[in-house]
Amino acid sequence: MRALRSCRVMAAALGTLAVLAGCATAPGGVAAGDQPGQFLHWRCEALHDEADRVQRRAVAVAYAGDLAGRRGAIAAGQSVELYWPALRALHTEGADATELARLERRHAALRGAVDQLGCAPPAVVDGALLRPMLPLAPGDRLVYEERGSARRAATELALTLDTVRRGRFEFSATLGGQPLPGDWLQDGAGNLLASPAAAAAPGLLYWSRLLAAAPALGAVVAGELRHTAGGRARVRGQVIALGVHTAHGRAFDYAALELFGEVLGAAPGARVEGVLVVDRGSGVLLRLDLRSSDPAFDLRRTLMRVETGH
Repeated sequence: MRALRSCRVMAAALGTLAVLAGCATAPGGVAAGDQPGQFLHWRCEALHDEADRVQRRAVAVAYAGDLAGRRGAIAAGQSVELYWPALRALHTEGADATELARLERRHAALRGAVDQLGCAPPAVVDGALLRPMLPLAPGDRLVYEERGSARRAATELALTLDTVRRGRFEFSATLGGQPLPGDWLQDGAGNLLASPAAAAAPGLLYWSRLLAAAPALGAVVAGELRHTAGGRARVRGQVIALGVHTAHGRAFDYAALELFGEVLGAAPGARVEGVLVVDRGSGVLLRLDLRSSDPAFDLRRTLMRVETGH
């Protein structure tokens, strides 16, 4: 893959960034504790509730109020689960390490009981669990400025988070103050799960199979950018930076990707390149900055504010 101009591009995209790094190893010699068998008489709902409670307690112990650091605890996958090795790496000895080991054993036992009983995953994720781990919760409203070429006026895209389900986020969307029909559905990586209606959202750019959950530094992506007017661009990209970016009263665990590719069905030589920045825990878009000779793919989408729900 070609060398990427990470420093120059990111300076324009986000300003000062703090890059995260770290590793984790499993603890050795963990004593026996809770076992799945002791929970087999519990109802599935009670098992899920207790598992969420254990996770909330683990986040509180591991980070002790460090909201920025909590983003790294989210596992890559199709549910909101803690990544226990990341928590263990923060406390390798002392009372906190002992408490985290106890909580991890209890959580593993609860998940084992869920599996043995064949419990279905809860449809809706506990909002109290989301608050400390993700930069948004149901009721919060993301407001973006959508700006095309210099000759076109900016418009506003607003996404209000209605529900968090295992593996996806459901928003209500407005474009230019007008509601878009149906739900705006995103997976945890930030891909749109359903195409916006072209008639209701003219000129809107989106992607459905481009991003991977919790991408690592250097990870390569490939897919398509799509436009409700029918345009398509085949792009590749690479994660060029990871870090914590504090904005709008939230701490975002971001991944910045440099994208480049070609516009399909356009004039020969029509290229597209730019930067896409997303929160790794939720897939929330922080910034999209594309440049192209094709007006459909020459745009900037910037998160301007986050309005807290009530």
